[in-house]
Amino acid sequence: MKKISILFAALLCAGTMMAIEGALPGKFIVDCEGSNCTMVVQFSSGNLQYNAMAGTHATVLEDAAIGVWRFAPHQWDTIGSANLNASETYDGWISLFNFGASGYGSMAPYAPANILYNVDPTFWEEGAHSYYKFGDYNAISNGGNEPGKWRNLDSYNWYYLFRRYPHAFGNIDGTNGLIILPEKWQLPEGLSFTEGYAAGYATNAYTVDDWAAMEAAGAVFLPAEGERSKIDNLRGCYWSDYMEDKYQASYLGFWANEYGIGIKDPEESIAYQSKGYSVRLVTLMEPADMTDLQAAIDSAYTLYNEIRNDYPEIATQLLDAILQAESVMKDKLSDQQDANQAITALQTAVQTAQDEVTIQGIENLCVDQDETRKIIMDGAVYIISNGTIYDTRGTTVQ
Repeated sequence: MKKISILFAALLCAGTMMAIEGALPGKFIVDCEGSNCTMVVQFSSGNLQYNAMAGTHATVLEDAAIGVWRFAPHQWDTIGSANLNASETYDGWISLFNFGASGYGSMAPYAPANILYNVDPTFWEEGAHSYYKFGDYNAISNGGNEPGKWRNLDSYNWYYLFRRYPHAFGNIDGTNGLIILPEKWQLPEGLSFTEGYAAGYATNAYTVDDWAAMEAAGAVFLPAEGERSKIDNLRGCYWSDYMEDKYQASYLGFWANEYGIGIKDPEESIAYQSKGYSVRLVTLMEPADMTDLQAAIDSAYTLYNEIRNDYPEIATQLLDAILQAESVMKDKLSDQQDANQAITALQTAVQTAQDEVTIQGIENLCVDQDETRKIIMDGAVYIISNGTIYDTRGTTVQ
């Protein structure tokens, strides 16, 4: 029997870095130039919320700014009329904000709606621009709790998103909103999805349990909460990351009400910065460190080359696993979790190939040598040789 030897260190030492806390699994390409896709994002697990009395949070400029930021516990959660209580002393969550009300300078998250504009001229100064951005400036308590991990999409990103990905109106447990499906979407078994919004928010209706399956598959839901001057569950208004001038900024708007049904072009939608709109942040997908995966592929190829002549069927199965791992390496949407899963799958394929080669070798050995034979006890394969029992890896059992 031919002896097979291979080191598994690369397979057993895979990195464990995972996606940022608070990021949904769906991946979206929001910026491409030809075939060069330069920006892949994952949405936050819910709309942005703020509580002025819940404690403190870090910013890029200080360690303990007033209040706590968080993502809503669920994608469909809204605050509703409680947003009207917003103040420096209100001990409750709010979810409708002026544009740029990150807390930097005098731009408090609870800034009132009775001002003409929210962002002062220093917005245009070098380095200050990002301080007005909610995710760039603040730590989000359930989103990694460090400043700079999140960002707003700009109007071009929104525009690109809706032209690349299926989207539709729908509701989750009665909450209306807009659904967007990610790259490599696969509809969960037993559920349906109808693209578009001709039927309004009744186009797609999901229970909480149904949506759990949709969310796990990567779907995003933007709940409709209206704006601070008209809070309702018929319109959604979401700030983008683009300031038109010192008075106005761009936003995404969608609606299904007595005035009609539709989605505004985010590149052409401008509103006064004091409107009080929803905010949904995204994070850049962290590219995977493929070092361990490449080492695992190299090791698997070593085994493949050792067995392909003597055990062609087993080698072919192993090669299929290697090619699948290589496809993960080449995919621009692969994150660290994808890489780790590919390593685990390849590790399993290599171990299976080794076991099958060992068993076939034992079978041949049992035919060739009278003093050695194979036995099966409780479904496991053992070798008896000269009165000693070994398992398939050569370890003495008895």
